[in-house]
Amino acid sequence: MSLLCVPILAATHAEMITSLARVADLAVDLVELRIDHLREPPDISRLLAAADHPAIVTCRAPREGGSFKGDEPARLNLPQQALDLGAPYVDAEADVIDQLQRTSDSKLIASFHDFNETPAELAPRVKEMESLPCDIIKFATMATDLRDNLRVFDLLQSCAKPAIGVCMGELGEVSRILCLRYGAFLTFGSLTAGEASAPGQLTARELCELYRVKTITPATRLYAVIGDPIAHSLSPEIHNTAFSHLGMDA
Repeated sequence: MSLLCVPILAATHAEMITSLARVADLAVDLVELRIDHLREPPDISRLLAAADHPAIVTCRAPREGGSFKGDEPARLNLPQQALDLGAPYVDAEADVIDQLQRTSDSKLIASFHDFNETPAELAPRVKEMESLPCDIIKFATMATDLRDNLRVFDLLQSCAKPAIGVCMGELGEVSRILCLRYGAFLTFGSLTAGEASAPGQLTARELCELYRVKTITPATRLYAVIGDPIAHSLSPEIHNTAFSHLGMDA
């Protein structure tokens, strides 16, 4: 199962609903309602009704990169509301997951974010997260070395529970393309380059059409261009277009 999720970030419900409508022409499977970005009291029921795709409801804490302005009890009330409403998925930080009450069949995601590094103790932390009362675990860390991506891939392959694992930042872009190859439950792609929910997040269209993430398997041949600087290179467009045209699994 190769799933692609689009985060929806907006300051108002009207803007968020407009963004949800823009997802229709993308080959995506889920949307993430980032209600921590709303600057008005979240109406989760209204947003769930407007979503044509299964939704993850997330109210991210500022300490893990979120934008919620209220106090912690008010913030935790929102994922609980989502659970009570039966949202398909509800995301909450791993250290508060045990404060939520299961009141529906919602799938609960326990998440951890580190915007500074991919910590040396990530493996035991992920193992600890697997013991939490959740259905899926998520870990997103900042890549400071290309090898951080390999650590995340190894963890994805060893997880006993369904897991979402990516590296953030420019050095972590490769993880967003290849994480599904190593067993990730999903990968995230933004609506546009200016609407990313985390550093290094590629657009959903790039992931689908340029990198063809949903067709990448362990048998897919991987090629890379090495250089510094390299971000300006047109090689991804040139080579992936050629691979697609020639029917190559690469």
